[in-house]
Amino acid sequence: MPAPSGNLVQSPGTALSAPRRMLFRVILALLAVSPLIACEILLRVSDVRVADDPYLNFGQVDSYFVQKEIGGRPHYQVANREVYRERNTVFPVTKTPGTFRVFCLGGSASAGWPHPQEEIYSRYLQRALQDTYPDRTIEVLNVSAHAYAAYRVRLIFQEVIEFEPDLIVIYSGNNEFLEKRVYREESAWWEPVAKALNRLHLVRRVKGSSLGRRLWPENTLLADERQHVAYEQWSKIEQLALDLRQNPRQYEQVTHHYAFSIQSMVETAAERQVPVILVSVPVNLRQWHPNVSHQALQGPALQTWEHLYRSGEGLLLQGDASGAVRRLQEASEQAPLHADTHFVLGRALEQAGNYEAALQAYSRARDLDYNPFRAPSDLNQTLRQIAGRYDHVSLADAEQAFLAASAPLAPGFDLFLDYVHPTQRGNLLVAKTVYDQIVARGLLGPPSAGSIPAFSGGPPAIDGRAPYDERRDFPMQGILVRLFVMMHQYDSAVEKARALSNEPGALEALRRKEDGKLVEGVLEVFPEVIKQEQARALGIAPDAQLQGQVETRLRAFYRDNFGGYEEFQTTVTTAPDKTPPAI
Repeated sequence: MPAPSGNLVQSPGTALSAPRRMLFRVILALLAVSPLIACEILLRVSDVRVADDPYLNFGQVDSYFVQKEIGGRPHYQVANREVYRERNTVFPVTKTPGTFRVFCLGGSASAGWPHPQEEIYSRYLQRALQDTYPDRTIEVLNVSAHAYAAYRVRLIFQEVIEFEPDLIVIYSGNNEFLEKRVYREESAWWEPVAKALNRLHLVRRVKGSSLGRRLWPENTLLADERQHVAYEQWSKIEQLALDLRQNPRQYEQVTHHYAFSIQSMVETAAERQVPVILVSVPVNLRQWHPNVSHQALQGPALQTWEHLYRSGEGLLLQGDASGAVRRLQEASEQAPLHADTHFVLGRALEQAGNYEAALQAYSRARDLDYNPFRAPSDLNQTLRQIAGRYDHVSLADAEQAFLAASAPLAPGFDLFLDYVHPTQRGNLLVAKTVYDQIVARGLLGPPSAGSIPAFSGGPPAIDGRAPYDERRDFPMQGILVRLFVMMHQYDSAVEKARALSNEPGALEALRRKEDGKLVEGVLEVFPEVIKQEQARALGIAPDAQLQGQVETRLRAFYRDNFGGYEEFQTTVTTAPDKTPPAI
Protein backbone atom coordinates (compact mmCIF):
# COMPACT_ATOMS: atom_id res chain seq x y z
CA MET A 1 0.00 0.00 0.00
CA PRO A 2 1.57 3.33 -0.98
CA ALA A 3 2.45 5.82 1.74
CA PRO A 4 0.15 8.76 2.25
CA SER A 5 1.03 11.78 0.20
CA GLY A 6 3.42 14.20 2.03
CA ASN A 7 4.76 11.66 4.57
CA LEU A 8 8.32 10.49 4.11
CA VAL A 9 9.44 7.20 5.59
CA GLN A 10 13.22 6.97 6.39
CA SER A 11 14.66 3.93 4.71
CA PRO A 12 17.65 1.97 6.01
CA GLY A 13 20.94 3.80 5.29
CA THR A 14 19.33 7.23 5.28
CA ALA A 15 21.38 9.79 7.38
CA LEU A 16 20.23 10.73 10.90
CA SER A 17 18.58 14.08 11.44
CA ALA A 18 20.75 16.93 12.77
CA PRO A 19 19.37 16.77 16.39
CA ARG A 20 19.94 13.04 16.50
CA ARG A 21 23.47 13.45 15.18
CA MET A 22 24.19 15.99 17.91
CA LEU A 23 22.78 13.68 20.59
CA PHE A 24 24.85 10.81 19.24
CA ARG A 25 28.04 12.91 19.40
CA VAL A 26 27.30 13.98 22.96
CA ILE A 27 26.79 10.36 23.97
CA LEU A 28 30.08 9.36 22.31
CA ALA A 29 31.90 12.24 24.02
CA LEU A 30 30.47 11.26 27.41
CA LEU A 31 31.48 7.66 26.87
CA ALA A 32 34.99 8.82 25.95
CA VAL A 33 35.47 11.08 29.00
CA SER A 34 33.54 9.05 31.55
CA PRO A 35 36.66 7.06 32.59
CA LEU A 36 38.48 10.35 33.12
CA ILE A 37 35.58 11.72 35.16
CA ALA A 38 35.54 8.54 37.22
CA CYS A 39 39.29 8.82 37.86
CA GLU A 40 38.91 12.46 38.91
CA ILE A 41 36.12 11.55 41.34
CA LEU A 42 38.10 8.63 42.78
CA LEU A 43 41.17 10.84 43.32
CA ARG A 44 39.08 13.47 45.08
CA VAL A 45 37.37 11.05 47.47
CA SER A 46 40.44 8.87 48.13
CA ASP A 47 43.18 9.44 50.69
CA VAL A 48 45.66 10.21 47.91
CA ARG A 49 47.10 13.72 48.17
CA VAL A 50 47.92 15.39 44.87
CA ALA A 51 50.02 18.55 44.95
CA ASP A 52 48.26 21.67 43.69
CA ASP A 53 51.31 23.87 43.09
CA PRO A 54 50.63 25.96 39.96
CA TYR A 55 54.35 26.57 39.32
CA LEU A 56 55.85 23.07 39.65
CA ASN A 57 54.68 19.51 39.06
CA PHE A 58 54.88 17.18 42.06
CA GLY A 59 52.04 14.72 41.48
CA GLN A 60 51.15 12.46 44.40
CA VAL A 61 52.42 13.54 47.81
CA ASP A 62 53.02 10.76 50.30
CA SER A 63 52.46 11.45 53.98
CA TYR A 64 55.35 12.88 55.95
CA PHE A 65 54.01 11.04 59.01
CA VAL A 66 53.07 7.54 60.08
CA GLN A 67 50.67 6.45 62.79
CA LYS A 68 51.82 4.29 65.68
CA GLU A 69 50.45 3.20 69.04
CA ILE A 70 52.16 4.61 72.12
CA GLY A 71 50.72 3.56 75.48
CA GLY A 72 47.60 2.32 73.74
CA ARG A 73 46.98 5.72 72.16
CA PRO A 74 47.41 6.56 68.45
CA HIS A 75 50.19 9.01 67.67
CA TYR A 76 51.67 10.62 64.58
CA GLN A 77 55.41 10.27 64.06
CA VAL A 78 57.62 12.04 61.51
CA ALA A 79 58.59 9.44 58.90
CA ASN A 80 60.38 11.51 56.24
CA ARG A 81 64.15 11.67 56.49
CA GLU A 82 64.21 15.25 55.20
CA VAL A 83 62.04 16.25 58.20
CA TYR A 84 64.69 14.93 60.62
CA ARG A 85 62.94 11.67 61.46
CA GLU A 86 65.94 10.77 63.65
CA ARG A 87 64.58 13.29 66.17
CA ASN A 88 61.65 10.94 66.77
CA THR A 89 59.04 13.72 66.76
CA VAL A 90 55.73 12.22 67.95
CA PHE A 91 52.41 13.67 69.11
CA PRO A 92 48.91 12.31 69.82
CA VAL A 93 46.47 12.01 66.92
CA THR A 94 43.80 13.51 69.18
CA LYS A 95 44.91 16.42 71.33
CA THR A 96 44.47 16.22 75.08
CA PRO A 97 41.88 18.86 76.09
CA GLY A 98 43.54 22.14 77.02
CA THR A 99 46.69 21.46 74.98
CA PHE A 100 48.15 24.35 72.99
CA ARG A 101 49.72 22.80 69.90
CA VAL A 102 52.25 24.77 67.83
CA PHE A 103 53.78 23.58 64.55
CA CYS A 104 57.07 25.19 63.46
CA LEU A 105 57.72 24.93 59.71
CA GLY A 106 60.59 25.99 57.50
CA GLY A 107 64.02 24.90 56.34
CA SER A 108 67.16 23.88 58.19
CA ALA A 109 67.53 27.25 59.96
CA SER A 110 64.05 26.76 61.42
CA ALA A 111 64.97 23.17 62.30
CA GLY A 112 67.97 24.43 64.27
CA TRP A 113 70.42 22.33 62.21
CA PRO A 114 73.17 21.41 62.95
CA HIS A 115 72.53 21.79 66.70
CA PRO A 116 71.23 18.87 68.77
CA GLN A 117 67.46 18.97 69.12
CA GLU A 118 67.50 20.23 72.71
CA GLU A 119 69.26 23.40 71.54
CA ILE A 120 66.96 24.54 68.71
CA TYR A 121 64.67 27.53 68.84
CA SER A 122 61.44 25.55 69.10
CA ARG A 123 62.68 23.77 72.24
CA TYR A 124 63.64 27.08 73.79
CA LEU A 125 60.20 28.39 72.85
CA GLN A 126 58.42 25.44 74.44
CA ARG A 127 60.34 25.80 77.71
CA ALA A 128 59.61 29.52 77.85
CA LEU A 129 55.89 29.05 77.15
CA GLN A 130 55.64 26.24 79.69
CA ASP A 131 57.34 28.42 82.32
CA THR A 132 55.00 31.32 81.57
CA TYR A 133 51.85 29.19 81.41
CA PRO A 134 52.54 26.34 83.87
CA ASP A 135 48.86 25.40 84.03
CA ARG A 136 48.68 24.66 80.28
CA THR A 137 49.99 21.72 78.29
CA ILE A 138 52.25 23.10 75.58
CA GLU A 139 53.31 21.17 72.46
CA VAL A 140 55.82 22.91 70.19
CA LEU A 141 56.45 20.53 67.29
CA ASN A 142 59.24 21.33 64.86
CA VAL A 143 58.46 19.75 61.48
CA SER A 144 60.91 21.83 59.46
CA ALA A 145 62.73 20.05 56.64
CA HIS A 146 66.34 20.16 55.52
CA ALA A 147 66.97 22.49 52.56
CA TYR A 148 63.24 22.86 51.81
CA ALA A 149 62.03 25.90 49.89
CA ALA A 150 58.66 27.44 50.76
CA TYR A 151 56.94 25.46 47.99
CA ARG A 152 58.00 22.24 49.75
CA VAL A 153 57.22 23.61 53.22
CA ARG A 154 53.69 24.12 51.92
CA LEU A 155 53.39 20.37 51.22
CA ILE A 156 54.08 19.68 54.91
CA PHE A 157 51.74 22.48 55.96
CA GLN A 158 48.87 20.95 53.98
CA GLU A 159 49.20 17.86 56.13
CA VAL A 160 49.74 19.40 59.58
CA ILE A 161 46.82 21.81 59.16
CA GLU A 162 44.69 18.67 59.69
CA PHE A 163 46.42 17.87 63.01
CA GLU A 164 44.51 20.33 65.25
CA PRO A 165 47.08 23.15 65.38
CA ASP A 166 46.49 26.16 67.64
CA LEU A 167 49.31 28.12 66.00
CA ILE A 168 51.57 27.72 62.98
CA VAL A 169 54.99 29.41 62.85
CA ILE A 170 56.63 29.71 59.41
CA TYR A 171 60.35 30.55 59.21
CA SER A 172 61.28 29.99 55.56
CA GLY A 173 63.13 31.74 52.72
CA ASN A 174 66.76 30.64 52.49
CA ASN A 175 66.28 27.80 49.99
CA GLU A 176 64.25 29.36 47.19
CA PHE A 177 67.07 29.08 44.61
CA LEU A 178 68.24 25.64 45.67
CA GLU A 179 66.65 23.09 43.32
CA LYS A 180 67.44 23.30 39.62
CA ARG A 181 64.30 24.20 37.69
CA VAL A 182 63.01 26.51 34.95
CA TYR A 183 59.74 28.38 35.29
CA ARG A 184 57.53 28.23 32.20
CA GLU A 185 56.64 31.50 30.54
CA GLU A 186 53.05 31.03 29.40
CA SER A 187 51.19 33.04 26.79
CA ALA A 188 48.60 35.38 28.27
CA TRP A 189 45.69 33.48 26.70
CA TRP A 190 46.92 30.16 28.12
CA GLU A 191 47.28 31.24 31.76
CA PRO A 192 43.57 30.97 32.67
CA VAL A 193 43.36 27.62 30.84
CA ALA A 194 46.40 26.34 32.76
CA LYS A 195 44.87 27.47 36.05
CA ALA A 196 41.61 25.71 35.25
CA LEU A 197 43.41 22.49 34.31
CA ASN A 198 45.51 22.67 37.46
CA ARG A 199 42.32 22.38 39.53
CA LEU A 200 41.88 18.82 38.27
CA HIS A 201 43.49 16.17 40.45
CA LEU A 202 43.96 13.89 37.47
CA VAL A 203 45.87 16.51 35.47
CA ARG A 204 48.15 17.29 38.43
CA ARG A 205 48.75 13.59 39.05
CA VAL A 206 49.75 12.97 35.44
CA LYS A 207 51.99 16.06 35.34
CA GLY A 208 53.89 14.82 38.39
CA SER A 209 54.26 11.26 37.09
CA SER A 210 57.15 9.68 35.20
CA LEU A 211 55.39 10.79 32.01
CA GLY A 212 55.37 14.35 33.34
CA ARG A 213 59.09 14.14 34.11
CA ARG A 214 59.70 13.25 30.46
CA LEU A 215 57.40 15.94 29.08
CA TRP A 216 58.33 18.74 31.53
CA PRO A 217 61.72 17.69 32.95
CA GLU A 218 62.73 21.18 34.03
CA ASN A 219 59.84 21.80 36.41
CA THR A 220 58.74 18.34 37.54
CA LEU A 221 60.16 17.30 40.93
CA LEU A 222 59.72 14.42 43.34
CA ALA A 223 57.33 15.38 46.12
CA ASP A 224 58.95 13.61 49.05
CA GLU A 225 62.54 14.79 48.82
CA ARG A 226 64.57 17.61 47.33
CA GLN A 227 66.50 16.94 44.15
CA HIS A 228 69.70 17.99 42.40
CA VAL A 229 71.78 17.76 45.59
CA ALA A 230 75.04 17.29 43.65
CA TYR A 231 74.15 20.26 41.47
CA GLU A 232 73.52 22.39 44.56
CA GLN A 233 76.90 21.51 46.05
CA TRP A 234 79.07 21.76 42.95
CA SER A 235 77.36 24.87 41.60
CA LYS A 236 78.79 26.60 44.65
CA ILE A 237 82.20 24.95 44.48
CA GLU A 238 82.46 25.92 40.80
CA GLN A 239 80.87 29.32 41.49
CA LEU A 240 78.20 28.89 38.85
CA ALA A 241 75.79 31.76 38.26
CA LEU A 242 72.25 30.36 38.51
CA ASP A 243 69.77 31.21 35.77
CA LEU A 244 67.07 31.52 38.45
CA ARG A 245 68.98 34.55 39.76
CA GLN A 246 70.66 36.10 36.72
CA ASN A 247 67.59 35.89 34.44
CA PRO A 248 65.27 38.74 35.55
CA ARG A 249 62.10 36.91 34.47
CA GLN A 250 63.12 33.72 36.25
CA TYR A 251 64.02 35.72 39.38
CA GLU A 252 60.60 37.37 39.27
CA GLN A 253 58.96 33.96 39.06
CA VAL A 254 60.95 32.76 42.10
CA THR A 255 59.65 35.70 44.14
CA HIS A 256 56.09 35.18 42.89
CA HIS A 257 56.26 31.48 43.73
CA TYR A 258 57.50 32.29 47.23
CA ALA A 259 54.69 34.81 47.76
CA PHE A 260 52.13 32.30 46.48
CA SER A 261 53.40 29.57 48.83
CA ILE A 262 53.35 31.79 51.93
CA GLN A 263 50.02 33.40 51.11
CA SER A 264 48.40 30.05 50.32
CA MET A 265 49.40 28.74 53.75
CA VAL A 266 48.15 31.90 55.42
CA GLU A 267 44.77 31.76 53.65
CA THR A 268 44.27 28.06 54.38
CA ALA A 269 45.02 28.75 58.05
CA ALA A 270 42.42 31.54 58.00
CA GLU A 271 39.79 29.10 56.73
CA ARG A 272 40.58 26.86 59.72
CA GLN A 273 40.76 29.83 62.12
CA VAL A 274 44.36 29.03 63.01
CA PRO A 275 46.66 31.98 63.79
CA VAL A 276 49.98 32.24 61.97
CA ILE A 277 53.28 33.83 62.90
CA LEU A 278 55.61 34.61 59.99
CA VAL A 279 59.27 34.89 60.99
CA SER A 280 61.36 37.33 58.93
CA VAL A 281 64.60 35.67 57.85
CA PRO A 282 67.88 36.93 59.35
CA VAL A 283 71.17 36.10 57.60
CA ASN A 284 74.89 36.55 58.10
CA LEU A 285 75.61 39.83 56.33
CA ARG A 286 78.93 40.86 57.83
CA GLN A 287 81.09 37.76 57.60
CA TRP A 288 79.92 35.85 54.54
CA HIS A 289 81.21 36.63 51.05
CA PRO A 290 78.67 36.31 48.21
CA ASN A 291 79.00 32.97 46.45
CA VAL A 292 79.01 34.38 42.89
CA SER A 293 79.54 37.94 41.68
CA HIS A 294 78.22 38.99 38.28
CA GLN A 295 80.67 40.89 36.10
CA ALA A 296 79.35 42.37 32.84
CA LEU A 297 82.32 44.64 32.05
CA GLN A 298 84.80 43.91 29.28
CA GLY A 299 87.94 45.42 27.80
CA PRO A 300 89.24 48.73 29.21
CA ALA A 301 86.18 49.16 31.47
CA LEU A 302 86.94 45.81 33.12
CA GLN A 303 90.59 46.78 33.58
CA THR A 304 89.57 50.06 35.21
CA TRP A 305 87.22 48.29 37.60
CA GLU A 306 89.79 45.64 38.47
CA HIS A 307 92.42 48.27 39.28
CA LEU A 308 90.00 50.11 41.56
CA TYR A 309 88.80 46.91 43.23
CA ARG A 310 92.26 45.42 43.81
CA SER A 311 93.75 48.67 45.04
CA GLY A 312 90.76 49.10 47.39
CA GLU A 313 91.41 45.63 48.80
CA GLY A 314 95.09 46.47 49.17
CA LEU A 315 94.43 49.73 51.00
CA LEU A 316 92.10 47.87 53.35
CA LEU A 317 94.82 45.30 54.09
CA GLN A 318 97.23 48.16 54.83
CA GLY A 319 94.80 49.76 57.28
CA ASP A 320 93.79 52.75 55.12
CA ALA A 321 90.02 52.36 55.47
CA SER A 322 89.15 55.82 54.14
CA GLY A 323 91.27 55.34 51.02
CA ALA A 324 89.76 51.89 50.53
CA VAL A 325 86.25 53.32 50.75
CA ARG A 326 86.98 55.86 48.00
CA ARG A 327 88.45 53.25 45.64
CA LEU A 328 85.72 50.70 46.28
CA GLN A 329 82.94 53.25 45.87
CA GLU A 330 84.39 54.09 42.45
CA ALA A 331 84.60 50.37 41.67
CA SER A 332 80.94 49.87 42.67
CA GLU A 333 79.93 52.71 40.36
CA GLN A 334 81.81 51.02 37.51
CA ALA A 335 80.23 47.58 38.23
CA PRO A 336 77.06 48.21 40.26
CA LEU A 337 75.93 44.55 40.00
CA HIS A 338 79.18 43.01 41.26
CA ALA A 339 78.28 41.56 44.65
CA ASP A 340 81.77 41.16 46.10
CA THR A 341 82.62 44.79 45.38
CA HIS A 342 79.77 45.83 47.66
CA PHE A 343 80.84 43.28 50.29
CA VAL A 344 84.44 44.54 50.46
CA LEU A 345 83.10 48.11 50.43
CA GLY A 346 81.01 47.16 53.46
CA ARG A 347 84.15 45.99 55.26
CA ALA A 348 85.94 49.24 54.41
CA LEU A 349 82.99 51.35 55.57
CA GLU A 350 82.83 49.34 58.79
CA GLN A 351 86.53 49.91 59.49
CA ALA A 352 86.01 53.60 58.75
CA GLY A 353 83.25 53.70 61.40
CA ASN A 354 80.36 54.30 58.98
CA TYR A 355 78.22 51.40 60.26
CA GLU A 356 74.94 52.37 58.64
CA ALA A 357 76.48 52.60 55.18
CA ALA A 358 78.35 49.35 55.83
CA LEU A 359 75.05 47.59 56.61
CA GLN A 360 73.58 48.85 53.35
CA ALA A 361 76.61 47.63 51.38
CA TYR A 362 76.50 44.19 53.02
CA SER A 363 72.77 43.92 52.30
CA ARG A 364 73.35 44.94 48.70
CA ALA A 365 76.06 42.28 48.36
CA ARG A 366 73.65 39.62 49.69
CA ASP A 367 70.93 40.66 47.26
CA LEU A 368 73.30 40.59 44.26
CA ASP A 369 74.65 37.09 44.92
CA TYR A 370 74.13 35.13 41.68
CA ASN A 371 74.17 31.79 43.50
CA PRO A 372 72.12 32.77 46.55
CA PHE A 373 71.78 30.62 49.63
CA ARG A 374 70.57 33.43 51.89
CA ALA A 375 67.10 34.95 51.73
CA PRO A 376 67.25 38.16 49.67
CA SER A 377 65.59 41.25 51.10
CA ASP A 378 62.74 40.94 48.57
CA LEU A 379 61.45 37.86 50.41
CA ASN A 380 61.43 39.56 53.80
CA GLN A 381 59.51 42.42 52.22
CA THR A 382 56.98 39.87 50.95
CA LEU A 383 56.57 38.50 54.49
CA ARG A 384 55.96 41.96 55.89
CA GLN A 385 53.35 42.74 53.24
CA ILE A 386 51.47 39.48 53.79
CA ALA A 387 51.56 39.84 57.58
CA GLY A 388 50.11 43.33 57.25
CA ARG A 389 47.12 42.14 55.19
CA TYR A 390 45.64 39.55 57.56
CA ASP A 391 44.29 39.94 61.08
CA HIS A 392 45.17 36.36 62.06
CA VAL A 393 48.83 36.80 61.00
CA SER A 394 51.61 38.52 62.91
CA LEU A 395 55.26 39.09 62.10
CA ALA A 396 58.03 37.91 64.40
CA ASP A 397 60.68 40.25 63.04
CA ALA A 398 63.80 38.16 63.66
CA GLU A 399 65.69 40.09 61.01
CA GLN A 400 65.29 43.34 62.98
CA ALA A 401 65.96 41.54 66.27
CA PHE A 402 69.29 40.25 64.93
CA LEU A 403 70.21 43.70 63.60
CA ALA A 404 69.50 45.21 67.02
CA ALA A 405 71.45 42.50 68.84
CA SER A 406 74.54 43.02 66.62
CA ALA A 407 74.39 46.83 66.49
CA PRO A 408 76.25 48.91 65.58
CA LEU A 409 77.74 46.16 63.40
CA ALA A 410 75.80 44.03 60.94
CA PRO A 411 75.01 40.46 62.04
CA GLY A 412 77.86 38.01 61.58
CA PHE A 413 79.39 35.08 63.42
CA ASP A 414 78.19 36.58 66.70
CA LEU A 415 74.71 35.20 65.82
CA PHE A 416 75.34 32.73 62.98
CA LEU A 417 77.31 29.51 62.70
CA ASP A 418 77.64 30.06 58.96
CA TYR A 419 75.55 31.97 56.41
CA VAL A 420 71.99 31.43 57.80
CA HIS A 421 72.03 28.91 60.67
CA PRO A 422 71.82 30.70 64.02
CA THR A 423 74.20 30.07 66.88
CA GLN A 424 72.86 29.02 70.27
CA ARG A 425 72.42 32.70 71.08
CA GLY A 426 70.72 33.24 67.72
CA ASN A 427 68.27 30.39 68.35
CA LEU A 428 67.39 31.97 71.69
CA LEU A 429 66.76 35.26 69.93
CA VAL A 430 64.45 33.66 67.33
CA ALA A 431 62.57 31.89 70.14
CA LYS A 432 62.15 35.12 72.10
CA THR A 433 60.92 36.99 69.01
CA VAL A 434 58.22 34.35 68.41
CA TYR A 435 57.43 34.12 72.15
CA ASP A 436 56.89 37.89 72.34
CA GLN A 437 54.33 37.71 69.52
CA ILE A 438 52.45 34.85 71.19
CA VAL A 439 52.21 36.78 74.47
CA ALA A 440 51.43 40.12 72.80
CA ARG A 441 48.54 38.61 70.83
CA GLY A 442 47.21 36.83 73.90
CA LEU A 443 47.12 33.47 72.11
CA LEU A 444 47.40 31.69 75.47
CA GLY A 445 45.66 34.33 77.54
CA PRO A 446 47.40 36.37 80.23
CA PRO A 447 50.56 34.87 81.77
CA SER A 448 50.04 32.91 84.95
CA ALA A 449 50.56 34.81 88.19
CA GLY A 450 54.08 34.34 89.51
CA SER A 451 55.31 32.68 86.32
CA ILE A 452 59.05 32.63 85.70
CA PRO A 453 60.29 35.39 83.35
CA ALA A 454 61.36 33.72 80.13
CA PHE A 455 64.81 34.08 78.49
CA SER A 456 66.28 35.82 81.52
CA GLY A 457 69.24 33.50 81.98
CA GLY A 458 69.96 31.89 78.63
CA PRO A 459 69.53 28.20 77.86
CA PRO A 460 69.37 26.16 81.08
CA ALA A 461 71.22 22.94 81.84
CA ILE A 462 69.07 19.90 81.04
CA ASP A 463 68.59 17.10 83.57
CA GLY A 464 71.46 18.39 85.67
CA ARG A 465 73.97 18.20 82.81
CA ALA A 466 76.46 20.96 82.09
CA PRO A 467 75.12 23.61 79.69
CA TYR A 468 75.70 22.82 76.04
CA ASP A 469 78.81 24.43 74.51
CA GLU A 470 78.57 24.58 70.71
CA ARG A 471 82.29 25.32 70.42
CA ARG A 472 83.03 21.84 71.76
CA ASP A 473 80.48 20.15 69.54
CA PHE A 474 83.27 18.88 67.28
CA PRO A 475 81.11 17.05 64.69
CA MET A 476 79.12 20.25 64.20
CA GLN A 477 82.29 22.33 63.90
CA GLY A 478 83.57 19.89 61.26
CA ILE A 479 80.35 20.39 59.27
CA LEU A 480 80.96 24.14 59.39
CA VAL A 481 84.49 23.80 57.99
CA ARG A 482 83.03 21.76 55.12
CA LEU A 483 80.44 24.48 54.41
CA PHE A 484 83.07 27.23 54.57
CA VAL A 485 85.30 25.64 51.94
CA MET A 486 82.36 24.63 49.73
CA MET A 487 81.36 28.31 49.51
CA HIS A 488 84.91 29.72 49.30
CA GLN A 489 84.98 31.37 52.73
CA TYR A 490 88.71 30.69 52.93
CA ASP A 491 89.62 32.89 55.89
CA SER A 492 86.79 31.50 58.00
CA ALA A 493 87.65 27.92 57.02
CA VAL A 494 91.30 28.29 58.05
CA GLU A 495 90.40 30.04 61.31
CA LYS A 496 87.90 27.30 62.22
CA ALA A 497 90.30 24.50 61.21
CA ARG A 498 93.10 25.99 63.33
CA ALA A 499 90.80 26.28 66.32
CA LEU A 500 89.84 22.61 65.96
CA SER A 501 93.44 21.48 65.55
CA ASN A 502 94.26 23.19 68.86
CA GLU A 503 91.37 21.51 70.73
CA PRO A 504 92.42 18.27 72.44
CA GLY A 505 90.52 15.35 70.96
CA ALA A 506 88.84 17.36 68.21
CA LEU A 507 90.64 15.89 65.20
CA GLU A 508 90.28 12.35 66.58
CA ALA A 509 86.52 12.88 66.89
CA LEU A 510 86.36 14.31 63.38
CA ARG A 511 88.29 11.42 61.86
CA ARG A 512 85.54 9.11 63.05
CA LYS A 513 83.10 11.30 61.09
CA GLU A 514 85.44 11.46 58.04
CA ASP A 515 85.90 15.21 58.49
CA GLY A 516 89.34 15.02 60.11
CA LYS A 517 90.99 14.59 56.71
CA LEU A 518 89.12 17.61 55.37
CA VAL A 519 90.18 19.82 58.31
CA GLU A 520 93.81 18.78 57.90
CA GLY A 521 93.57 19.42 54.15
CA VAL A 522 92.27 22.94 54.80
CA LEU A 523 95.37 23.72 56.89
CA GLU A 524 97.64 22.33 54.17
CA VAL A 525 96.07 24.07 51.15
CA PHE A 526 94.15 27.20 52.03
CA PRO A 527 96.73 29.38 53.86
CA GLU A 528 98.66 29.54 50.58
CA VAL A 529 95.46 30.36 48.67
CA ILE A 530 94.82 33.26 51.06
CA LYS A 531 98.42 34.44 50.74
CA GLN A 532 98.13 34.57 46.95
CA GLU A 533 94.85 36.53 47.13
CA GLN A 534 96.44 39.07 49.48
CA ALA A 535 99.47 39.41 47.23
CA ARG A 536 97.23 40.12 44.27
CA ALA A 537 95.40 42.80 46.28
CA LEU A 538 98.73 44.39 47.23
CA GLY A 539 99.84 44.48 43.60
CA ILE A 540 102.57 41.86 44.01
CA ALA A 541 103.16 39.89 40.80
CA PRO A 542 102.31 36.20 41.35
CA ASP A 543 104.85 33.42 40.97
CA ALA A 544 103.37 31.55 38.01
CA GLN A 545 104.89 28.20 38.98
CA LEU A 546 103.72 28.46 42.61
CA GLN A 547 100.30 29.63 41.48
CA GLY A 548 99.93 26.56 39.26
CA GLN A 549 100.93 24.27 42.13
CA VAL A 550 98.36 25.85 44.45
CA GLU A 551 95.61 25.53 41.83
CA THR A 552 96.45 21.85 41.33
CA ARG A 553 96.31 21.18 45.08
CA LEU A 554 93.04 23.09 45.29
CA ARG A 555 91.47 20.94 42.56
CA ALA A 556 92.66 17.78 44.27
CA PHE A 557 91.27 18.96 47.62
CA TYR A 558 87.76 19.47 46.25
CA ARG A 559 87.75 16.22 44.27
CA ASP A 560 88.93 14.25 47.32
CA ASN A 561 86.46 15.75 49.79
CA PHE A 562 83.27 16.34 47.78
CA GLY A 563 81.50 13.66 45.75
CA GLY A 564 79.03 13.96 42.90
CA TYR A 565 81.12 15.94 40.42
CA GLU A 566 80.30 13.62 37.52
CA GLU A 567 76.59 13.90 38.26
CA PHE A 568 76.93 17.68 38.33
CA GLN A 569 78.68 17.70 34.97
CA THR A 570 75.77 15.85 33.34
CA THR A 571 73.32 18.57 34.46
CA VAL A 572 75.36 21.55 33.24
CA THR A 573 75.65 22.29 29.55
CA THR A 574 76.43 26.01 29.46
CA ALA A 575 77.36 28.43 32.20
CA PRO A 576 76.97 32.05 31.07
CA ASP A 577 78.36 34.64 33.45
CA LYS A 578 80.27 31.94 35.29
CA THR A 579 83.18 33.23 37.35
CA PRO A 580 86.52 31.42 37.10
CA PRO A 581 85.94 27.95 38.59
CA ALA A 582 87.59 26.94 41.84
CA ILE A 583 88.56 23.57 40.40
